[in-house]
Amino acid sequence: MLPASLWWLEESGLAHWGGLDMTALRMDQAYVRVHNVEEEDPLWLYSLSEDCHECPYRRTADVSGEGPHILKVNTARGATWRLYTNGENDTVAREDTRWASCEVPARLGEFGVYDLHVNGTDCMLHTDREPANVLFPLAGVAVVLLALAVLHGAVSLVASCFGRRQRRRREAKRTASSGVAAGARAEDDRRLQHDGYKVHLNGNGRKLLDADTPSASPSPSSSIATTPAVPTPARRRVRSVDVVRGISIVLMMFVNHGAGGYWFLSHATWDGLYVGDLVFPWFLWIMGVCIPLSIRPQLAKGASRCRLLLSVLRRSVVLFALGVAVTSLSGSRVEALRVMGVLQRLGVSYLVAASLAVLMTPRRWGAAAVDMDKARGRSPGVFADVLVLLPQWVVVLALAAAHVVAFFLLDVPDCPRGYMGPGGVHMDGAFANCTGGAAGYVDKLVLGQEHLYPTPGSHAVYGSGPFDPEGLLGCLTSVLQVFLGVQAGSALVTFPSWRSRVVRWFAWAVVLAVAGICGWYFGGIPINKSLWTVPFVLLTSSLALILLCVCYLLVDVWRCWTGSPFLYPGMNALVMYIGHQLCYQLFPFHWQLGPMNTHLMVLLENVWGVLLWILVAVLMYRRKVFVSV
Repeated sequence: MLPASLWWLEESGLAHWGGLDMTALRMDQAYVRVHNVEEEDPLWLYSLSEDCHECPYRRTADVSGEGPHILKVNTARGATWRLYTNGENDTVAREDTRWASCEVPARLGEFGVYDLHVNGTDCMLHTDREPANVLFPLAGVAVVLLALAVLHGAVSLVASCFGRRQRRRREAKRTASSGVAAGARAEDDRRLQHDGYKVHLNGNGRKLLDADTPSASPSPSSSIATTPAVPTPARRRVRSVDVVRGISIVLMMFVNHGAGGYWFLSHATWDGLYVGDLVFPWFLWIMGVCIPLSIRPQLAKGASRCRLLLSVLRRSVVLFALGVAVTSLSGSRVEALRVMGVLQRLGVSYLVAASLAVLMTPRRWGAAAVDMDKARGRSPGVFADVLVLLPQWVVVLALAAAHVVAFFLLDVPDCPRGYMGPGGVHMDGAFANCTGGAAGYVDKLVLGQEHLYPTPGSHAVYGSGPFDPEGLLGCLTSVLQVFLGVQAGSALVTFPSWRSRVVRWFAWAVVLAVAGICGWYFGGIPINKSLWTVPFVLLTSSLALILLCVCYLLVDVWRCWTGSPFLYPGMNALVMYIGHQLCYQLFPFHWQLGPMNTHLMVLLENVWGVLLWILVAVLMYRRKVFVSV
């Protein structure tokens, strides 16, 4: 339980209520006392969670005879309860009301105490003790983090202003010193000329000539030396790309740590789009943005495409190998080793997208082509960045189409065509062994069931079998995700104006959002991370474009935000990901204090771990240590 001084954040701090031990409750739990008024026998409570779509009611407890019957129930999601007088079956179809006595919706709260009165065909649910507001801890921690961010910004602003003032003073002193020296030299020259000498300047200093010596014009070499060379301005790094990558990896660490126990900050059980579902596709997408920024200058300098392909292959193999090593943390038995995973999906997607860029990108493209067009008095065409990627678009769209065709046309044993459900009890268990449809079938066929993720997120709700959310079939649409990032990055190397870039990114965001919604609403394809469906790719890429627009304006255009603290983990994202996976159960990144039975304590622990990794990233940045593959 929390200290009494923190009761307002999540709970009242009372240890007992009506004879119930409140300290025995865990996060997202409440007590329900079932009163069987007519003492019906038998009487069974069945429950259907709102998170389980097209599911049957599941048997929860025997509430026969005299009560009250004390139940601990989960309050994270709402549910619907039915009382049945026949409890022979573990599950009962929603349409089956033959033995149903009554039905009641149940939206309960954490640490609440409730009374369910069953009187024949009448059910009434009453609140005996008000539940805790689980959003208070989230709001409180968010306010504290925001205050720290404002404080950090204020301190950085003061330090920046003080630093600029100091630099101005030093420059003024140097200017004054150089002015005094220049005046002294001018006075010396006047004296020398008064004595009959001529003074000529060359690139190395002063040269004194006698007044009777013929005055020669400066040599060509002298005049060249006196002309200062104009340095070619270096292109400024687009820091917002690193900031977006940093936001992605910070959110990924927070979600993997537990997201404070909040379901809407974690991953959707099957269909849907929650905060946790954004981080991995954003990471893939921002990797695509960097591909043209890396490939274009190398091609412009005449680099061999074969050498670039070998570099892409090397990086992909290293990412895949690191991914297999990370997934082995949960078990290193070779016969049950999980093959696919996050880094593996990154490696495969990067291999395809970067190889297409190396093979199909023209050498005269991007800034060099824009400069040449400017010299000819022309500006880049409206669709210049799209047309240059047109061959790649053809290949990537073909891969996305293959993903859709596989689901709707591939024959999967004991599974209807087009099935994209979680299996288990979905659709009353009609396709219990058909988790993921074609995606699950391809993985079992190629990788083997023993090499899949044994307990996916849908297992707890639907009872799904082994399934890999980073499986083989999803790699096809992951390439589309990376390539949409390539398209966004091509605007950076094609259009020099920030307005042109932002307008194009925002336009792409609207187009992708509309296409994704249409594919879901009219095409019947769900928004699903586990299957990595096309609508999921389009919507998450749309949100990534909006995020990049905001960060680009704040960081690179208006320069009112340095990107801190997200810039630092964004510069060492691979270290952040592997590090937080390796240190998942190690102190001080993780700790436990007391029962850890509230969102507040879990949230504090999760935020603490993320902040420590940000600190590691800051130290690496200060020491100029950047790790990549």
